[in-house]
Amino acid sequence: MVDPEETDPRRVLEVADEASGLEAWIAVDERVDELAAGGIAQVAVPSADAGLAEAKRRARTWTLAARAAEIEAGGAQVLVRDTELGAEAAFEALGGPLDQLEPTLAVGFDEDLEEAQAASEHVNPEGTVPARAQAVGTLSGIQAVLWALEGDPRAEGSAIVLEDWTPVTRLVAQGLSEEGALVRVAAAEGDHGDVADAGHEAIEAEAWRDADADVLVPSSPGLVTSEAADRLAARGVCPAQVGTLASAKAREGLAERQVQTAPEALVAAGAVIEAVLVWREGQAPRVQDAIDRRLSEVYERTRRVLAEAADEGTTPAQVVRDRWG
Repeated sequence: MVDPEETDPRRVLEVADEASGLEAWIAVDERVDELAAGGIAQVAVPSADAGLAEAKRRARTWTLAARAAEIEAGGAQVLVRDTELGAEAAFEALGGPLDQLEPTLAVGFDEDLEEAQAASEHVNPEGTVPARAQAVGTLSGIQAVLWALEGDPRAEGSAIVLEDWTPVTRLVAQGLSEEGALVRVAAAEGDHGDVADAGHEAIEAEAWRDADADVLVPSSPGLVTSEAADRLAARGVCPAQVGTLASAKAREGLAERQVQTAPEALVAAGAVIEAVLVWREGQAPRVQDAIDRRLSEVYERTRRVLAEAADEGTTPAQVVRDRWG
């Protein structure tokens, strides 16, 4: 987590609901033509200050993502504190406060988000398929990392480890298998059967750190800490969601070990790109064409950032901040 900053009441809404156990932060980094967009996620945080700071950090990442993809929106993040009371009631209680703001779109992949979708039109807007768009962006990022490693973006014969078995990683695994990659999934024991049924190798949930792989695809919040970065066996990293890299220190540690790391602002923004274009322009076929075109640009944009970072001896995340910050 990052150090907490001063709260700007115009840009951060703190939400609490005792009955449901909801404690959440809605952070808006900026708006473009009155619209902000970003992620919604349930995350375990050690304190309210840490939750607020993490929401603001992620909101800034979404601003960079929107600028890089040239979509008309600023960045925002809805962060729900993980509690023992469960997510369904908390997400349902979040709908009202979210709708009180100027349009703030929130996309996510948690199955419990059905409650929030029912309560707010701003959560996973109608006409979007967040997991599909997210998977397309992630696959493009994996290709860019493979290019940085081997000079060839093709996944055929490469070893990919997916951390966690989610709606997004299921689609990523399918796409990689179709390209001829060797896919292993570090999943909870209860998911091993589903992973095997899908035709992939399941490994222990914690095995992602030590698994030999060309590319690791992390999904869990704050997964890759600075300590994990120092011992990671994978040669490359491509986040499937914003927030999987725990800190700037973790990113720097990966760069020092020459682990090629796709910046989350570029490769983990597929669902937000889709949500903004559908919200702005509706669901006509031409809009889907525009979404597909934006997603097709992720590979080349990420490849160029990785190349620039290597030339300048810095992190890809720093290149993104220099270009679009």
